[in-house]
Amino acid sequence: MKHLINDTKFMKDFFFFMNIQEFSDYRDGDFDVEDQHFRCLAHVLNLGVQDTLKMMEIQCDIDNVYPDDIENEFLENHSSESEEEDEDEKTNISSTDGYTHFHAACQYNHDDELDVVQKFLELGQVDPNSLLPKTGDSPLHLALTEGANQLAALLLLRHGANPNLANGKGLTSLHLVCSCLVDEDFLELFYDMGSAYSNRPLEIDITDDLGRTPLQLALAHGLMITAEFLLRRGADPNIANASGETALHAVCKFPSRGPSAWYYNEYDLTLMLFECSRDRYKPLRVNARNSKGKTPLELAVANHMPDALEVLLDHGADIAGFVYPAANYVDDELEWIIDVKWRELLGALLCAKRLAKRGYELIWSDALKIMKMFARYGFFEKSDVDLQRSLLDNEGFASRAKSLLVKEDLRLHDLIQLQRPEEVDERVTYQDMFDFVKQDISRFEFDKVGAQEACAVYICEMMSKRFFQSWALYPFWKLIHCRLPLEMCETVLANLKNEDLYHICLATQDQSRDDSKKDVTASVMNCDNNKRPRESEDQVAPKRAKISYLLLNFNYYLGGQFTIIRYMVSDEHKTVAIARYTITETKIN
Repeated sequence: MKHLINDTKFMKDFFFFMNIQEFSDYRDGDFDVEDQHFRCLAHVLNLGVQDTLKMMEIQCDIDNVYPDDIENEFLENHSSESEEEDEDEKTNISSTDGYTHFHAACQYNHDDELDVVQKFLELGQVDPNSLLPKTGDSPLHLALTEGANQLAALLLLRHGANPNLANGKGLTSLHLVCSCLVDEDFLELFYDMGSAYSNRPLEIDITDDLGRTPLQLALAHGLMITAEFLLRRGADPNIANASGETALHAVCKFPSRGPSAWYYNEYDLTLMLFECSRDRYKPLRVNARNSKGKTPLELAVANHMPDALEVLLDHGADIAGFVYPAANYVDDELEWIIDVKWRELLGALLCAKRLAKRGYELIWSDALKIMKMFARYGFFEKSDVDLQRSLLDNEGFASRAKSLLVKEDLRLHDLIQLQRPEEVDERVTYQDMFDFVKQDISRFEFDKVGAQEACAVYICEMMSKRFFQSWALYPFWKLIHCRLPLEMCETVLANLKNEDLYHICLATQDQSRDDSKKDVTASVMNCDNNKRPRESEDQVAPKRAKISYLLLNFNYYLGGQFTIIRYMVSDEHKTVAIARYTITETKIN
C-alpha cells in the first residue's frame, strides 16, 4: 500500500472513494489497515472494480460528483462482474454493523434506477428479509423510508419480502407506508402483493412498540386516502395505543404542526372516520378517554380544531363532562410562521364560540387560557404603535391587500380600514377569518414579513377586543374597589389594548382564584362602595356628575412590575388616557 500512496493518480482515486465511505459506511475487515478510508479503498481494489476507477478519471470531475451517483455506479459495476459462485458471495460485502451493499441499494436507489436491486435479487445470493442488527430494519423497511423507493419495495415483495416483519421499534413496512404521502395505486399494489407473494395476510392492525396501528399513523399525518383505504379493508378504529388513544384521538391531535398541517383537512378527515366506521359496523367510541383522561373533544379544543369539534358534537360527543383543556402550542420550529399562529388563535376563539352555542358555559379560567395564547404568540398590539396607519401607509402591502378577498364582499384592505371592533364584528366572523387564514396566507406574497405580522396582529386585536373586554370587566371593577359604575368601567376598558386587559385578568387571578364570572361578580358585590353589579341610568347620572373629571388611577402588580394606568373620566362618559408607565421592582425586602 505504501508505494501506492506516492502515486498521484492513485491518491486521486483514494480521495474520490472517501466520499463513498463517508456516505455508505462501507468497511472491509479482511485488510489489516488502521485508517478507515484506506480500508474502504482496499476493499474496492480487492473486488477488482477497475471500471469505476476509470469512470472517475475519464468522466467525472471529483468536486461535482454526488455520493449517491458514485455509489450506484459502484454497486452496478461490481455486481455485474460476479458470475462465479465465489464472486457471488463477494457481491454482498457487509460492513462491521451488518449493513450490506444490498441494503444500500434498497435505501439509496431511486425509482428510475432499479437495475441494481434487481440484479442483486436475480443473483439469488441475498436475503430480502435480512435484518440490520443495529436497527432491525429489513431491505423493505429501508426502501420505504419516507416513501422514497416505492418501486424497489414492490420488487422486494415480488421476491418474497415479508411485509409483516417489525424492526427494532416494532414498525412494520405498513407503518412506514402510512407515515408518508403515497397514491392509492401504490396502496392497492402494496396490499395485494404483500398478501400474495409472502403467502401470509398483511397484518393491518399490527401495533408498534408504542401501541400505534397503521391507521393511527395515517390519521396522525392527515393522510385521508390512506386512512380510508385501511378502514375499507377492516382496520379497527377503536384499538387504543399505549397512551390509551384511539383513531379518533389521533384525528384530534393536529399533526404536531408539522408539514402535514398544510394539507390537513380536519373536517373531512373526522367525518370520513365516522362514516367509514358506520359502514363497517364498527361504531366509534366517541367519548373514550386516554391515559391522561382526555376525550377526543377535549383534544380537539386543546389543538384548536373547530371543524373537528363540530363533527364530534354532531356525532354524540358528551359536553356535560367536558373540561376545558389547556392549549397545546405549535412546535418551536414552526412558531415563526405567522399564519400558523394566526390560525391557532382564530381556531381557539371559534372553538369557544361553538361550545357556547352547544350549551357549554364558558368560565373565567377558560377565557384566561385563550388569552395566554395571545401572550405566548406575541399577538398584542402595543400602545405606542399605530398598526392600522403603518399598514395603510405601506404602498406595497396596501396594493396587495386590495386584491385579497377575505370573503365574497370584503377585501382585506377594506377590513383594515374599519375603525371600531363593533364595525369589524358586523363585517366578518371568526369563521370567515379562519377560512381565509387556512388558505396559507404566506403565499400571498406581501413585500415584507413584517407587514404580514402587523396585519395578523391588528386584525386579531380588533376581532378579539370584545372577548377581552367582556372577561376583563369584573376583574377591573374589583381592582378599582368598585368606585365606578360598570357602564363607566366598560368605557374605560374600551380604550385599553388587549394586552392591558389580559394583565388586568392576571392581576385579579393573583388576588383570587375564582373560576367563573359569577364567582367574580359575587365577590365584587361585597365591596363597600357598590353593592350592585349594574345600576339604572337614573341611578348612575347623579354619580357621574359628582365624579366629573375624576382622575382615576388603577394599578396592578405582575411579574416584578407595577403598571399604572391613569385616566381622566369626564361627564360626557368619555375617557382620555393621560399617562401609562411601568415601574420595575428591583429589590424585594
